[in-house]
Amino acid sequence: MKIRIAIAEDNPTTRKQYLQRFDFYDHIEIVVIAENGKQLLNELKKISKRELPQIVLMDIEMPVMDGLTA
Repeated sequence: MKIRIAIAEDNPTTRKQYLQRFDFYDHIEIVVIAENGKQLLNELKKISKRELPQIVLMDIEMPVMDGLTA
């Protein structure tokens, strides 16, 4: 069973670093990667309950909707 992770990060360099780090592990699956909290919430609504992430990594300060509001 893979660990499912969602990421919300507005900085493209940081998003790329997350993907590179987690790509190393076979037991981790990135199910959503978003640029802000609103986009993350919209993407999560499209996922079935069985496929929802077990872990969410979220930036606190983002445009549109920050991590605390999301």
